Amino acid sequence: MDTMNNDLQKLSQQWLLSNVRSFRHIAMPNNYVVIAYSDQYKKDVVLKIGLKNVIDREIQTLHYFQDDGCVKLLQFNQEYSDVNSALLLEYVQPGNSLKDLFLQGNEEKSIEIFADIIKKMHAHPKKYEIRKIQTAEKRLNLLHTFKSQNYRLQKLLPQAVALAAQLVATQGKEYLLHGDLHHENILQHGDVWVMIDPQGIIGELEYEVGAFIRNPLFELLDQPNLEQLILYRFECLSQLLNLDKQRIIDWSFVQAVLAGCFTEENKNEKGQNYFLTIAELIIKL
Repeated sequence: MDTMNNDLQKLSQQWLLSNVRSFRHIAMPNNYVVIAYSDQYKKDVVLKIGLKNVIDREIQTLHYFQDDGCVKLLQFNQEYSDVNSALLLEYVQPGNSLKDLFLQGNEEKSIEIFADIIKKMHAHPKKYEIRKIQTAEKRLNLLHTFKSQNYRLQKLLPQAVALAAQLVATQGKEYLLHGDLHHENILQHGDVWVMIDPQGIIGELEYEVGAFIRNPLFELLDQPNLEQLILYRFECLSQLLNLDKQRIIDWSFVQAVLAGCFTEENKNEKGQNYFLTIAELIIKL
């Protein structure tokens, strides 16, 4: 925390920030996210500080998607620290998310907005440096090496490993993706919706849908018509985005099992039970 406080002081001086206060949208525990008033922009902005390997990928991905369904990146600094990097973002207001829509019963609207964001993100293809961005294949490596102590995950892993290898080997056109495009990473900004907190990953578009399918966490499992809801999402998104429905289903299963591995590594039993339930449901469907 001392390191973060020192970073905050340096960056506040550099970027003329005052009235620093806490912020509710924090995607990763290693990130330090605050709202501050910018004397330069004459309005509130968001300052985000985090580990270099994470924030540097986010900066590159935000650069790529600027003006294409993405929160505005105002400034960034990758040189002030050996450990952390920082970025300054436009403050998204009112900031309600697709999760809010979902909880209000507006599933159809949230699906339409999600699909529209993906269309905007890929409306103007640009060049990107592959060596700096993680691939879907690399992200899936944990599946091949993970030794689970959870009986449910032990049963799911062989199928996920085989399916992951098949998906990677048969990928279609690859894109720079958000990598974690779930309900709470799509916010309303005035009259439009924008995505935030990209992880940056290279893969086919069907991969991008998986995070939406298994969210919002944990409220999705409270739905009385869960099976029908998941099937509806598969059908709608494959049609709206003109994607292969079976590949969306397969990626969603593999990603849910992978999330089960990550949560076991992090000793998050509640999260693991959630993701394994989603994976088991997808198999059932």
